[in-house]
Amino acid sequence: MVIQQPLGTDPLNVPSHSLSHRVFANDEAAPVESVVVDANGKVTAQGLPVFSSQVSATDTTPAYLNSKITVSGGLVKTTTNPSGNEIINIGNTNHSIQLSGDLRGWYQSNVNVILIDLGSLVLNYPNGIVITNWKVYCNTAPTTQLAATISYCDGVSSASFPGASPIVVDTIATTAGYQTRTNMATSTKGDGIVPTGKILYLAMTANPTDYLKKWTLIINFTIS
Repeated sequence: MVIQQPLGTDPLNVPSHSLSHRVFANDEAAPVESVVVDANGKVTAQGLPVFSSQVSATDTTPAYLNSKITVSGGLVKTTTNPSGNEIINIGNTNHSIQLSGDLRGWYQSNVNVILIDLGSLVLNYPNGIVITNWKVYCNTAPTTQLAATISYCDGVSSASFPGASPIVVDTIATTAGYQTRTNMATSTKGDGIVPTGKILYLAMTANPTDYLKKWTLIINFTIS
């Protein structure tokens, strides 16, 4: 593809000056400066009806907007007020937290390990998150199985962690260095909801004991 960029000294036919007129068509009554390009290359066009859409609060057609929007590539779509003033929420399901390392070393320092602070990320997670599944495993068979909880607590403004009102989302008790939860309905809390403003953390309830063992915890979640 060749981009034609005429210079002020070029003849009108080399490159073709009239080509621009043939590419852009306008009504004979079109106002002057309908399209303006400023010194920074910013384009302003007046009265563009293209690419605009509107959903009226008075619309009473059930799920009218929902049927017009499709999602793919890991996105999920939910509808609020389907029969009027319809709202479509689109979110990405491909979110995850991964923690890897020597948990015994961490246990000696602090039995609680922060996974995500929703309080400091409130703009990213205004309605919190929903854990959909998780798994934990060790790189080689451990002498001592991992005993811990996936919990959340109130945010903290000082070093006093964990914060108030701790809630256990699920309990970890590995077998042969492995455990998985594919259905959060069977979890300790019964769902994977972590409200906004909370801190999600791993709370080890016993010493893992093994040196140089690499544990990996993967938590998958969606944005509420």
